[in-house]
Amino acid sequence: MAFIEAKDLTKHFRIKQGIGGKTAILKAVDEVSFEVGKDSVFSIVGESGCGKSTLARMLIRLLDPSGGKVMFEGNDIFQLSGNDLKEFRRSVQIIFQDPYASLNPRMRVYTTLSEPLKIHGMVSKDKLRDKVAELLHSVGLTPDMMNKYPHEFSGGQRQRICIARSLSLSPKLIIADEPLSALDVSIQAQIINLLQDLRKRFGLSFIFISHDLNVVHYFSDTVAVMYLGRIVELADADKLFDRPLHPYTELLLKAAPKVNVQKDVRVPSGTVSETDVPSPIDMPSGCSFHPRCPKRFDRCDNTEPALIKVDGRQVRCLLYESNKQG
Repeated sequence: MAFIEAKDLTKHFRIKQGIGGKTAILKAVDEVSFEVGKDSVFSIVGESGCGKSTLARMLIRLLDPSGGKVMFEGNDIFQLSGNDLKEFRRSVQIIFQDPYASLNPRMRVYTTLSEPLKIHGMVSKDKLRDKVAELLHSVGLTPDMMNKYPHEFSGGQRQRICIARSLSLSPKLIIADEPLSALDVSIQAQIINLLQDLRKRFGLSFIFISHDLNVVHYFSDTVAVMYLGRIVELADADKLFDRPLHPYTELLLKAAPKVNVQKDVRVPSGTVSETDVPSPIDMPSGCSFHPRCPKRFDRCDNTEPALIKVDGRQVRCLLYESNKQG
């Protein structure tokens, strides 16, 4: 049985177009399904606006879906209530993208880290300071920092505090929603190495959302590629990076910055496409990627591809229909 599983997870928003305009449907996430096993890292990649963060918020029940389910240890999280819901909140934590916005500027670090422990009754009052000191130490910070406010820390230190907060309730799964994007490149390596260390030390599972493909390759076991609210390819990380099948995945990998070792800088190797991403309110007919696809053929304009199994992975592309597995 999967540790956590999304089944046809969907989120549509009603959007009013202009003053007195008609109401349209924005398909942020559209029938997304996947499974995550214990002690593994499942990554979700794609361009901005593809639905990654909306999906993350549904997985932790910060957003209700328009359709579909999320099963955690065999239970539908949207049907949980009372103590069962409280236990789910303990077991699944999230690290947000912006460490500057996700910490209360009026709360000292001690309060930020001790509050979850008090709410869930994890530690007795006389041992709270020791537990907070232990959490700070686990993310490479010192106990004396617990009396400071967020504005006294750098971006990297703030993200370490956010990671410590996510660890405070001894979770089984952490959803990391682009935890590196607001940080300098020099700090990103420290944070991803910290997450890798915590994964091994505590046996954590991660759902890791990022647009940095180099980091995703280093950290992940399985990768899902999203485009306009749908998964277009899902595969083991090494297989996907060695031989991508979907044309969009190919273009993403070609566009990923490569590290120039001699100059120690990242340089772009290409672009995904000169064509703009279609609007999720006005989706193109047929394959949603066909206006940008270099391998497009006539059927792509009016035939919507299904997500099929090919060579031990899943791919949504008409090029592989004849090779699909049962």
